[in-house]
Amino acid sequence: DKGECFTAQLLDDNGKQAKFPNKETTDNALNKITGKGAVITSVTKRKQQRKPKAPYTTSTMQQDAVNRLGFSSKKTMMLAQMLYEGVEIAGHGHVGLITYMRTDSTRISDEMIAQVRPYIETVYGEEYLPPKPNVFAKSKKAQDAHEAIRPTSLEFPPDALTSVLSRDQLRLYTLIWNRFIASQMAPQIQMTITDLLGSGRCTLRASGSHVLFNGFTIMQPAKEKKGDGEENASLPPLKKGEKVTHVKTEAEQHFTTPPPRYTEASLIKTMEEKGIGRPSTYAPILDTIQKRKYVVKEGKQFVPTEIGFKVTNLLKKYFEGIINVDFTANLENW
Repeated sequence: DKGECFTAQLLDDNGKQAKFPNKETTDNALNKITGKGAVITSVTKRKQQRKPKAPYTTSTMQQDAVNRLGFSSKKTMMLAQMLYEGVEIAGHGHVGLITYMRTDSTRISDEMIAQVRPYIETVYGEEYLPPKPNVFAKSKKAQDAHEAIRPTSLEFPPDALTSVLSRDQLRLYTLIWNRFIASQMAPQIQMTITDLLGSGRCTLRASGSHVLFNGFTIMQPAKEKKGDGEENASLPPLKKGEKVTHVKTEAEQHFTTPPPRYTEASLIKTMEEKGIGRPSTYAPILDTIQKRKYVVKEGKQFVPTEIGFKVTNLLKKYFEGIINVDFTANLENW
């Protein structure tokens, strides 16, 4: 009635997104719905909680610094080392700003939990404080020798350090600060809405969501607060039995694509998953394969060179027991 538009997808007989093998069957489906209205046959609403992520480990900090700040893993670790070693702050002396930055743990000390909960309640309000502290599962491969990466003190929010830190130091510190505070906040609550539409013998589905309570996402930049891939960020308020008018129909063609080349972030994530290296070695490994010209960077992606292929093939041929993905991970079991 208000002229609002939304997107709905054609479903197959099993209630899944319809897919067609060729142009003939696609055109046939298009003809069945093009120019024809539809009726809302059902409206389903469901509340969903989106929980915060764990505070940073070395791996996740490096991945986020690559993706969000455009830092290389080497630069990230250099800046993190500076923040760990500390800076001079007027009236406080020399202050280390973050905990040890080579860690695979998401654990937070009881002392810091006791500080951060009153801080969240005071600064953001009691609705942002969960009933009890958030605890995150420990990876089976984690050695858990150090805490997660977090600020050493809540006395120094990023805004208070603008005159003390360099621009890049402040950007990384802000990333670490926001992730830690968010990790101990209440979940985001969303209302997800799914509408089914009937158009002749065809069924279509429209999905959307809107945020009821922002929760921990208050700590995220605006561009990161969008929904998790819903077709319509917000769906018009539709009712069962309501008629809607067809505006246009589109068919999308998709091809099977090969997996993308590794970026620094995706390679670090894969190394962690496969047990290659340790938090202290991710950055040196990535630095070494570039210095020795085994790979070159094209944009953000790593592309193997001819020497990279030759060296790898030679090592795999003569040192198969050592040059394999599982070697480092298996050392832990010996």
